[in-house]
Amino acid sequence: MILTKQELSWIDERMKIYDIKYQEIYNEILDHIITAIEEKRNAGDEQGIRWLFQQVVDEHFGGFFGMEKLAAGQKDIYLQSVRRLWNNSFRYYLNWQMLVFTLIAILISFKLPDVKAVRAALLAGCLLLAFSPLLYTHFQLSGKIKTIKGKQSLIKGHMLTMTYLPGALLNFLIYAPQFVLLFTDKDDNWNLFKQIPPTIITAILMGFVLLNLTAIRFCKQMMVANSLT
Repeated sequence: MILTKQELSWIDERMKIYDIKYQEIYNEILDHIITAIEEKRNAGDEQGIRWLFQQVVDEHFGGFFGMEKLAAGQKDIYLQSVRRLWNNSFRYYLNWQMLVFTLIAILISFKLPDVKAVRAALLAGCLLLAFSPLLYTHFQLSGKIKTIKGKQSLIKGHMLTMTYLPGALLNFLIYAPQFVLLFTDKDDNWNLFKQIPPTIITAILMGFVLLNLTAIRFCKQMMVANSLT
């Protein structure tokens, strides 16, 4: 038996008492509760929506604290799936073709002149590869995940976090040496991309190629897994 609009509205209001931070988990629990109440109605239970709701919460979730515990557990399950997809995407590109491509790029880099313009070009490549996955993810998710007031998207948050990893790594490579110099007497103008030869920067660039491909594949896999395509 399908619930009335008034009953569905009451359930929506009632759900606000639970601390369910993420929209996807909220939707799953809400759908489960509505389905369970409809099944009770179909079985002939004509109690009011207030009593049916509480019965479902007690029987299926173990009450108030049981529901919040389930929400926390669902978050961990999502996080495990995110890590699994990332690792699978990384291993997908960690193959002999990538190794050969990297070796060729490094061999070519030995012929590059050790000048500022070359370093600048290589750095530009690192910047592009480091942040393009994040921009790609923003573009792909645009308008596809909707949240209600006070809720966050667990899927979107994890996707943006994982695709930001290449950018975070680049920031670390650029600024970490400056932090170290605060505790040394070395030249405080030392910079990773000004002091090391183009060959080393090329090796770093190829690392970002791998991370770039991994992040974009991860984004695509996450969207398919969550029916966002």
